[in-house]
Amino acid sequence: LGRVEVWGGYKLHLVWPLLGLLGLAGYAYQRRSRIYRKVAEESATLGKEVLERNSRNLVETIEAVSKDPETLAALQVLLVQLLGQQSTRAALVSLLLHTFEDEELCNATGKFLLGSLYTDETWEIFKQQTAELVT
Repeated sequence: LGRVEVWGGYKLHLVWPLLGLLGLAGYAYQRRSRIYRKVAEESATLGKEVLERNSRNLVETIEAVSKDPETLAALQVLLVQLLGQQSTRAALVSLLLHTFEDEELCNATGKFLLGSLYTDETWEIFKQQTAELVT
């Protein structure tokens, strides 16, 4: 492992490069948990960015669909047809029953509804509807 003759008499000493390579491999082996953690953090960040981008795309798509009268009319016809079928109604009832049997899901749903419904706009609608009922 000491010396190798290369290109007509030049001596190449291999011990130091091999020791350096072994040292680097040992350092990487000792720091592997740190490397794994860094890769996991980067993957989580990338996943979060992709999820946010997909959410924005979904919201933009729904907003675009909600502004197109032809698409809204087609969706209305589709919903009427779906809800007119007994199997669809039975599946919706089953889904609701399952949802309210799971306490964690029920709490999360309640928090979501409270957070999304308790806005200035919905409060104004509620006051207007209450005023109409009273008069």
